[in-house]
Amino acid sequence: MEYHPSKKYIRASIELGEIKNIPDDIVLPFYIEYNSLYPFILYIFKRVDDELHFIEKDELDIIFETFFYQPVTFINHHTIFYEIQNVTELSGTLYDNSTVLWFATPYEIYNTKHVFNLPFSTQVNTFFLDNPLLQNLYWDHIIQPSPIIAYSQNQLKNIIFQSTFGTNFEKESPHYTLYKNIINPLLPTTRFSLFTPFEESNTNGEISFETHIQHTPICYTKNVIF
Repeated sequence: MEYHPSKKYIRASIELGEIKNIPDDIVLPFYIEYNSLYPFILYIFKRVDDELHFIEKDELDIIFETFFYQPVTFINHHTIFYEIQNVTELSGTLYDNSTVLWFATPYEIYNTKHVFNLPFSTQVNTFFLDNPLLQNLYWDHIIQPSPIIAYSQNQLKNIIFQSTFGTNFEKESPHYTLYKNIINPLLPTTRFSLFTPFEESNTNGEISFETHIQHTPICYTKNVIF
């Protein structure tokens, strides 16, 4: 089991007191990433055609076992919310046109409205709009900073390295660079969470930052055309 870098033996949590307008017969699995500057939450959806939808209750176990090639352990916290317990590493996950499960940050759900080029369904958008507290993650009763999503693109031979070790290091400040948008959908892409502080370019979506631990790889893809 992984813990937040503070080394306190407590778990991060989301606010599940009053959830409104829960759709029928669905579940909302989630995963809390602790191997980062701050813990952050990833809600999990399934791809249906070219949209991201809620997972149906009766397919929870089989769809995760198929994705991870092993049984997955969950804790049911509140009605539809199931936290993954026995998965500790996502950075090496390759996403492509056949990927079924998609892990999404609150930034993507509430701000960009898509993961890579896949939008959320109307049902998903409506539910999260009705429940804005689901974007908050608490650690020791304190709301934690939430990352944005940024991208790195390179040749495929470098993508696996980047998904493990991050973007290329530069000797001169700023030391690291990512992009707020996908520059070329034909290029392999590593998807990162990125915490402040960082600086954004006004022209090409470039994001510069100083410290390696500010960003955490989530997954990579050969291309992002769907």
